[in-house]
Amino acid sequence: MPDYGLDIAVPYTGDPDPTLPWADDDDALLVPGSIMLVDFAHSSSPVSGLPAIGSSIPNIAWKRLRDAVGSAVFTGRIDNGTVGTAGNLMTVTAIAAGKIMPGQVLTGTNVATGVMVLSQVSGTTGGPGVYNVVSTTSSSVTFNVTTTTITANPVDATSGAFTLLGSNDNSQAFARERTPKGGLHVAASQTNQGTDNQYNSIDSSRAAKAWLLANPSHSYYFSFWDTVTKPAVDTGNTPPQMVFNTLLGGGTSNYFTVMNFKDTVNNLPVSGNANRLGYVDSQGTPNSLGNRFRNMGINQATGAFSGLLGAAFIAGQTGAWSQAATYGNKSASRIWYRAYVEDLTLSGRTYADVSSQDQALWAAAFGAGGRYNGDTYTAPTI
Repeated sequence: MPDYGLDIAVPYTGDPDPTLPWADDDDALLVPGSIMLVDFAHSSSPVSGLPAIGSSIPNIAWKRLRDAVGSAVFTGRIDNGTVGTAGNLMTVTAIAAGKIMPGQVLTGTNVATGVMVLSQVSGTTGGPGVYNVVSTTSSSVTFNVTTTTITANPVDATSGAFTLLGSNDNSQAFARERTPKGGLHVAASQTNQGTDNQYNSIDSSRAAKAWLLANPSHSYYFSFWDTVTKPAVDTGNTPPQMVFNTLLGGGTSNYFTVMNFKDTVNNLPVSGNANRLGYVDSQGTPNSLGNRFRNMGINQATGAFSGLLGAAFIAGQTGAWSQAATYGNKSASRIWYRAYVEDLTLSGRTYADVSSQDQALWAAAFGAGGRYNGDTYTAPTI
């Protein structure tokens, strides 16, 4: 039985009544199907102090991610080839334990770091057969794995966690602080970001990104809570603030989802509005100062694997937006509070259900008596 604290697990697909809250010791929003939740001052796993670049940020939803991905031990081989596109085959001859599922990250003798099960080609479902594998870390990994024992390790609090990436604090490009209520304030310079790839971001775990990559036909919910302390420079070349690229390469318009400083075409999922379930911005004008709640629902995007980027929060220029000549000196300064991703196909909840509950939690947190109400910060001066 999953160790969800107060949850009672019974055989059921989805959420039997999405209007009712789950009994949960971690967070009221979490259900089977929750993939990611970062919340800097969360009561169950608060981040202590000012986190250093490269440090781990807890994923409050790691138990749900673990249950979705599962684990397995089996005998198999992986054919020599380049990992990074569908068609690199793993042949499994025997299962020792568990079930093989898309999204599992593999380890074993000569298995390259980050190799993931993408899909099953043939054989018994989750058992002996042939599988497509890809890499979650590189599009140019090569290997030759002869028959050996391979393990799909279960997700734990460490492997399911986020990582703080980017540039170290300095008086020219970035200044960071923890607010009295526990938010992470990232002030990005709008005068001194003249070097490519000057940024801070919260990168989601390999296991979480692998799940999205392996299940692109599912529907998803993305949201974040933040406070804008200095607006972005209002141009069409402003860096994004939340990005998930798990599908098509070839330009920013093909990203899984991108939330920019305003609701523009770059916010659209693959195939545009036809794949959007909904979009909410509490401010209406998201480049304004103040507390902000934003979410987006995406319905069954499809595409071929090209790259993998999953950043719950971004300040500065990175990835497809790395060039300082185009994107430098334009980022907003923000207090990062909370970001959430749910697989709606797995949870059985609708976009409207999750959006309503999430926004109610945000309103309570920032309203009178809420844990983030009345938070203060040092005004950005860089």
